[in-house]
Amino acid sequence: MNYLLHADALEAIAQGALPPDLRSTIERASPTQIHISVLAFAEILAKVELRHPPATALVAWLRRIPSEYPDRLIPITPEIAAALPNLALLAQEKGQTLSLTDGLAAAAALRFDLILIARPSPALAATGVRLLPLESPRT
Repeated sequence: MNYLLHADALEAIAQGALPPDLRSTIERASPTQIHISVLAFAEILAKVELRHPPATALVAWLRRIPSEYPDRLIPITPEIAAALPNLALLAQEKGQTLSLTDGLAAAAALRFDLILIARPSPALAATGVRLLPLESPRT
């Protein structure tokens, strides 16, 4: 199985806050099975660097991601972006609003047949993406 870490999963890893079962799953996975989207990378890097004071060790770890994951950084391609309206419509049909970042993460996971590791939400569930939840679904 191959996984896509959403921004909230990256943040949980950085903070050492992954649930034990999920941490075990990630640790058992081969490094080649773990992928990160460029969008999640940018979101978490900005969040961490804008902290006062910034978490220096965390920033250093995040800045190494492009060199440590060069073939596992998922770009947001025109094809992925073009899938977003359809996913947003699926969510809307179920009375949910899909955020831009959740929608692009779901589109990337679906495009590359990856399991998305993220905080679950009804909007994400409506997209049909395979999800490995960080916690119980929000209602």
